Amino acid sequence: MKHNTWISVFLFTLLLASTTSAQVDYNDMLITAARNGNVDSVQVALENGAHIESQGIDGVTPLILATFNGDEEMMELLLDYGASVEAENDQGETPIMYAAKYGQVEALAYLIKAGGDINKENDRGLTAVMIASLENNSNAVELLLRRAADPDVRSPEGWSALLFVSQLGHLETAKVLIENGADPNLAADDGATPLIVSSYEGHQAIVELLLENGANVNASVHQGVMNGYNALELAKVEGHQEIITILENAGAVD
Repeated sequence: MKHNTWISVFLFTLLLASTTSAQVDYNDMLITAARNGNVDSVQVALENGAHIESQGIDGVTPLILATFNGDEEMMELLLDYGASVEAENDQGETPIMYAAKYGQVEALAYLIKAGGDINKENDRGLTAVMIASLENNSNAVELLLRRAADPDVRSPEGWSALLFVSQLGHLETAKVLIENGADPNLAADDGATPLIVSSYEGHQAIVELLLENGANVNASVHQGVMNGYNALELAKVEGHQEIITILENAGAVD
């Protein structure tokens, strides 16, 4: 009888310990609640000692998750509890970069007002302006530039936001960048300019936009497999006849 009683007490103790451990795993609770937009559960987790910079998959923090969701109520709560607006995930991406990437413009404005660094670079050397440009989030790009983000910051390979959108054909974002001071002649390390890459890729509307804003029609690449080629020559290589005509009318020579 005593033996059975001891076993029962032992099993109950294990069960209690397991239950208690699960109940006090407030860091996981915080991450899950932030991801799901559950403000009440986030507050419970924080009041019970959850670390405000707890990290989930890929190093995302609660504030990053709230930003991804565009959940300003959640963001305000987390910042009130001391969340860092500069906290990074495993790729060096901050909440501002997430807002820029996913087009959460209101969340982006909130983070900027909270003191977030709009010119900070991630581990790939990309800023929020570059990230928003790559995703063609022109409204986010415009907000960042109006808050004094650098339109001409370059990646480690020398690529600017305008170069990225010129290659990808993101016309509206290209317009926003140029209207806010981006240099249409700023070249990558190999000499490729926005006009060169847009001509090569066949983005006629961007070619016209760049020429209207002072792009050098005869700039040429000076490194790599396209060494010596200018926009006209590359347009001919790809057979973009309408762009060829536009460039020739603008004074391009091969």
